[in-house]
Amino acid sequence: MNANERLKAIRAKLEEAGVKVLPHDEYVAGLPETTCVCGPDTYFSDDVKAKCDICGGRIYHRPYNQAAKKKICTACFIKNPAQFEDPQ
Repeated sequence: MNANERLKAIRAKLEEAGVKVLPHDEYVAGLPETTCVCGPDTYFSDDVKAKCDICGGRIYHRPYNQAAKKKICTACFIKNPAQFEDPQ
């Protein structure tokens, strides 16, 4: 059984158990609004290079922060931190 066949078998078992398997884009769209404040430097070999969603400057973030809907640089955060406060 190759990797693709194993993935299909796992997916079928999950769906059989009542687990809904979503494509990544659909999963991320359903997440709550989140913001990740990212730094201008990288410290780990697997950091992800991206652009600030506000100013377009270069930023780096950890791979697990891909789920954050908005990624901003520290400079943009410092300019107006109140806009990113949790409304709760």
